[in-house]
Amino acid sequence: CIYSIFFFVFMPYLGVEANLGLEYATSNYTVLGVKTTATMLSLDLAPRLKVQFPLTNDLRIFAYAGPTLSYNFIYNEKVGDRDAEDMKDIKDLHFYFNFGGGLQYQNYRLRIGTAMGLGNVDDNDNGPDMTINKPICISFDYLF
Repeated sequence: CIYSIFFFVFMPYLGVEANLGLEYATSNYTVLGVKTTATMLSLDLAPRLKVQFPLTNDLRIFAYAGPTLSYNFIYNEKVGDRDAEDMKDIKDLHFYFNFGGGLQYQNYRLRIGTAMGLGNVDDNDNGPDMTINKPICISFDYLF
């Protein structure tokens, strides 16, 4: 993940964090004994409400929550040795609700979070509704 983060403080412990990021994700899993690989490249825009509390002069604890708008440039899924035809109907634009928290020491930040899909991503009206939930993500950031 490559993210650009902007933080605007409204009150001493409350603010809005705006994230613009490019995310590449891949996952491998087995369905009925067949190896499946999914790959996704997306651009994310995530404004978040952030609350933070100082523990010491240099150490803060924080939590955040908010929506994410994600545009998928690439979404491929291979089942065995061939492309999964039913994944061609995945919408390019996804909405998520993300939340998480972490610790910040000076300009170093350790955070953990996840995002839950909010809408149907299947463009095929005949199929069942499908959402995409992002896995739990642990990241170490440096803030310039």
